[in-house]
Amino acid sequence: MQSGSFERSESEGHVKDWFRTFDSDELDDVWVTEEFHPVPIMDTLLALLTIDEGDLDRFADEDEE
Repeated sequence: MQSGSFERSESEGHVKDWFRTFDSDELDDVWVTEEFHPVPIMDTLLALLTIDEGDLDRFADEDEE
């Protein structure tokens, strides 16, 4: 925000870019959508991560086995 950009931006990345998955190596290749929302009044950048519902279902099925 110091550069003067207050626009929302969006990109894609992997779960491993944000979290340590420890024994869940299969999570390393899961894609997340990253949205960045500047909140100038708080001098904060809000990061919103979303994951495809299909990826969540795939891992929920593995946990049930």
